[in-house]
Amino acid sequence: GLMPAIDRWVIRNALAHFAGLHHSGMRLGTCAINLSGASIEDEGLADFILARITEYAVPPQALCFEITETVAVRNLLKVVSVIERLRRVGCRIALDDFGAGMSSFGYLKNLPVDVIKIDGSFVRDLGHDPMSRTIIDAVTRIGHQRGAKVVAEWVDDLDTLDLLRELGVDSAQG
Repeated sequence: GLMPAIDRWVIRNALAHFAGLHHSGMRLGTCAINLSGASIEDEGLADFILARITEYAVPPQALCFEITETVAVRNLLKVVSVIERLRRVGCRIALDDFGAGMSSFGYLKNLPVDVIKIDGSFVRDLGHDPMSRTIIDAVTRIGHQRGAKVVAEWVDDLDTLDLLRELGVDSAQG
């Protein structure tokens, strides 16, 4: 039962120290913060985040809150409510680990997200599994149709990076 308290601690500290988060002292472009399932279902989470944004004068456009696919679909109405409140002020929302659970393209159509992060299990197999390639291609096309950026997780070699570029994936993480 500690996750909501831990998430709030992370949010508070990241926003309080936002100006100094980049190790080189450069201004941070984006700060991505993962939210647990217990936190996203907390009625006061959006109020807490919005109050910290104001308190620490952090530009909301520099924040991206990541929610895993399984969390997003567990309580869709609560999640959408929080997402919409944060997006209204300029925060971005990433649907993390898409494809790791019982994913549905319906979620891509109906969840108001700015970024879709393709689960690394598809990316890892990209070079030798035609089905992984097809799934990545489909998620990328749907994401772009929605106006979302698409990120591939677990990228660990240049060949995979080249294949992802060929498929139109926007960013790689790994």
